[in-house]
Amino acid sequence: MDAADYWRTRHETFGPGWCDHYWHSSAAIHRRYLIDAVGTFGPIETLAEVGCNVGINLWLACRRWPGVSLVGYDINQEALDYAHEQMPQAVFWQADLRDLHLWDDVFDVIMTCYSLAYCPPADLPVVLGRLMRAAKRGLVLMEPGPPAGSIPDLGHLEWRHDYAALLPGVETTYLPSLPESCGRLDHLYTWRRP
Repeated sequence: MDAADYWRTRHETFGPGWCDHYWHSSAAIHRRYLIDAVGTFGPIETLAEVGCNVGINLWLACRRWPGVSLVGYDINQEALDYAHEQMPQAVFWQADLRDLHLWDDVFDVIMTCYSLAYCPPADLPVVLGRLMRAAKRGLVLMEPGPPAGSIPDLGHLEWRHDYAALLPGVETTYLPSLPESCGRLDHLYTWRRP
């Protein structure tokens, strides 16, 4: 099983109520850091999240910036159906992040939250290139940080990537004080289009 299959069928692994569990994590501190980083781009009209799960980060963005156009991408259709029930004003698309083909300059900002960690290292440069072209102003990535390599307990399913080497001019913020409940999220990467 690869990471895409794992997340495509996560509802089978986690069982009933897993969507509610994710939805009720809106108070998790890492989400505030993510949305605050998006806010550093100033007023935005369009925001996308790749690997949006049930859309909780998009919901928080909508609360901060009413009227912003929101688009979420995830590989799990059950998560997207749940997201659409919570936010009918947003648009949600089922897609494997490795297969995303986005138009150039379509979103002001694109964010991720622990989704690129599931992208195999060989595929990441292409994925990041597509995201960079699609973002008019920049990217905000909340992902596990270096050292690069496979994360031991999930092996081939999850990786730490060296975003400083992959994104020219990326700003890196180390977040050492996040609670254990935030998992391995310890870095915030902000890339601004030159």
